[in-house]
Amino acid sequence: MYNHLSKQQVLGLKHQVARDLAWSLWGPALFLHPNPYSEIRQEHCFPLDRSWLTEIDQDPRKLLAYLKVKNTYLLGTYFEALWQFYFSHHPSFNHCVCNLQVNDMQRTLGEFDVLVSDHHGQSFHIELACKFYLAWQDSQNTRLWIGPNCADRLDIKFHKTNSHQLPLLKTDLGKQACEPAFGPSETIQQLAIWRGNAFYPSHWLRANELEYNQLLQELGSRANILWFIAPKQLWLSPVTQDKKHLKSFSQIKQDIAEHFQHRQTKKPSTLMLISLKYDKDNQQWQQHEALLITPNNWPYGKLAESALTPLRPCRPPL
Repeated sequence: MYNHLSKQQVLGLKHQVARDLAWSLWGPALFLHPNPYSEIRQEHCFPLDRSWLTEIDQDPRKLLAYLKVKNTYLLGTYFEALWQFYFSHHPSFNHCVCNLQVNDMQRTLGEFDVLVSDHHGQSFHIELACKFYLAWQDSQNTRLWIGPNCADRLDIKFHKTNSHQLPLLKTDLGKQACEPAFGPSETIQQLAIWRGNAFYPSHWLRANELEYNQLLQELGSRANILWFIAPKQLWLSPVTQDKKHLKSFSQIKQDIAEHFQHRQTKKPSTLMLISLKYDKDNQQWQQHEALLITPNNWPYGKLAESALTPLRPCRPPL
């Protein structure tokens, strides 16, 4: 199985950026894309390299310098930049092109996230996605997976990846774009790599449900648990924090209430609430559970109803 790194192994890395890199490359998949694009082959294509990760963690300056000149404001582009660093700096690879556009005259048909070749003469086309979704049962009793801010939905993203972005390589214009540097498209292996998290009903709640969520109340009663609201840039991998940044359950509930009460906008942002426990072996506070706290009117918009935005035919295996 491709997933070689456990949560505890990643938490053993000293630097957040190294943990983000490790979790992005060799952490758990959001789901495995069905064949012929499954990343199940990643074990053979991009095997875990612990010594390389250790070197990065011991001295992350090269990684930080690489990220500094990249657009990493959004979590998705940060995730892509971590993979791009791997393909452009790991000794297994000799040529990498990222975000190569496929154009028809003045019109852009799409782009390839990553095209890369290794020292064994293998070439790969990889589509990357880092997404966070909440399970929602709509009025038609249909299970939907909706983004925290209701701007995207998993079945729509999956359909676009499976029906457009990956098949683009086999089109005439796709071949023209990639074949000069990477050889015949028929020999290029394709993978779709999904990371992120799927929050089932037990792990997300509206702001006005804080007192009723069973998991939250159970965790909140434990004396050995402290709390942290993770900014978006810390959503990618398991979190560690100094105790000075952590709060009690009563304190964090007050912070959540203030976040949603004091917003002038009708759409305050969803929060990721992290519970942390102290790990004696590593002498640090480590992530235990993650929950999402949404506005009281979540979900909103036409993506929240399959009657308004029908479920796409290619349904992701969640």
